[in-house]
Amino acid sequence: TLGILGLTTLLELANHLYRNGIFSGRGAPRALVSSTSKKIPGESLPRITAANIQIILPRPVHVEPGQYINLWMPSVSLWSWTQTHPFTITSWSRGRQDTLKLLVKPRNGFSADLVRHGALPTDCSVSFLALFTGPHGLTEDVDPYETTLIIATGFGIATSIPYLKKMIHGYN
Repeated sequence: TLGILGLTTLLELANHLYRNGIFSGRGAPRALVSSTSKKIPGESLPRITAANIQIILPRPVHVEPGQYINLWMPSVSLWSWTQTHPFTITSWSRGRQDTLKLLVKPRNGFSADLVRHGALPTDCSVSFLALFTGPHGLTEDVDPYETTLIIATGFGIATSIPYLKKMIHGYN
């Protein structure tokens, strides 16, 4: 049992290092964090509503709609080096992707720290070292359906965007 655990851990570590291009000479993935804000009536300053993360990858990955990654960004806050967080991928292309786009709703802890760092003027972004595992999760094949109804509110739209892109690509 310990041998299987050790082998599985070793293979997972090798896959993680390969995906993140640690020893490829291309550098580690970088995350560009920017924010989106909205003017709220009655408040003097605009409220930050979302963090937009664009991860630039050293090796392209194939992503299907509905999948997510676990993201580790050690320099965001004091304790962020001990945490990984799952985020849904909002970008999709037919082939492999060199960049992954994520939409993050600010909550507590890690996502609040991301928004705090991304609170810059509209055209600016902050760059962080970012390692990831994945993509994880299953996708639903929407090609055989003639009609599709997608219902989403708020940040639920983030999971629908890749499906919409894939359906439009298939239609064209």
